[in-house]
Amino acid sequence: MIAQNNESMTSAAESIFLSNQDYNIRKVIRERQEHERYIERIKAERDEALAENATKQAKLDAALKTITELQAQLKESQEQNKKD
Repeated sequence: MIAQNNESMTSAAESIFLSNQDYNIRKVIRERQEHERYIERIKAERDEALAENATKQAKLDAALKTITELQAQLKESQEQNKKD
């Protein structure tokens, strides 16, 4: 190998290797950070959807309660009309 017998070439080769290692490490760190941001965004979207669903469920429950009350009133009214 050319760099094997030449100290300056060996030093340059080591510097390039370390530089590439630093680049690869930075790349992995960047990718990890991007993935973590993606996961956080997905979690936030999930939490928002869950909150929206809870709000909709509360509205549905209230509507069901109203329907049940109106059905009871209707039944009572029909029973009153039969007696009259």
